[in-house]
Amino acid sequence: MADTDIENALEAALARSVAVTLIQENLNGKYDSILNAYKSDGANIAVYTTENGYYIHAKVILADYGTPQATLFIGSENFSTDSLNDNRELGLIFNDPTCMAAIQTALTADYNGGTKL
Repeated sequence: MADTDIENALEAALARSVAVTLIQENLNGKYDSILNAYKSDGANIAVYTTENGYYIHAKVILADYGTPQATLFIGSENFSTDSLNDNRELGLIFNDPTCMAAIQTALTADYNGGTKL
C-alpha cells in the first residue's frame, strides 16, 4: 500500500459498505497508519511479518466472489505508485470459477493464519 489512487479506491469502497479484506505483510509497522484507517472504516485485515516466517508475495484481488459478477486479478504488481506506473508488470483478470474457488481457499487460510488488526 503505497499508492494514493489505490488507497482512495479502498476508502471509497469501504464508505459504500463494500466488504474489504486485506491480507498483507506489514514489516516493522510500515503500513500501520493506512491499515488502521481501513480497519476503522470496517475492513478485515490480517498481517504477516518476516519474524513469523511467512512471506506474502502474491498480488490478488478477488471481487464479488460467489456472485455472477465475480472477477479475479492475479499479477506481479505491488500496489505502489512505482510498480503501477513505472515498472514492467503483468496481471491477468479472469472469471474462471475453479480458479476463484482455489484462490478463495488460499486467501481464507492466509487470513486465518495472520495477525488480525
